[in-house]
Amino acid sequence: LALSTRVVIDPPTRGRSRIDLTREAASLVSLVAHAMTGARPCSLPLHVRIARAWKAPRAQDVLRRALVLLADHELNASTFAARVAVSTGAPLSAGLTAGLSALSGPLHGGASAAARA
Repeated sequence: LALSTRVVIDPPTRGRSRIDLTREAASLVSLVAHAMTGARPCSLPLHVRIARAWKAPRAQDVLRRALVLLADHELNASTFAARVAVSTGAPLSAGLTAGLSALSGPLHGGASAAARA
């Protein structure tokens, strides 16, 4: 719900400085981390926040490595959807929503659920 609200109130990306966009991206990562963990927003790195929420402090390095690998996953469907949305000047939050929507499909992110079964 918070992400949907951000789509409506966040400014378009077009014409904004890299610094402003970086700050906005960081706040979106914080929002997603809060949604995932229930922990209050803070300035700790994402992998540390997740490890603390899972009460698994020794997993911090593995989580960091997994997040790096996932971020450097080239041009998959969710990345493409997010990039297309933001390339139109849409807010970063709209791009994140587009990416998460694509990720929910059974032929992309949903495929991992089938692999586990």
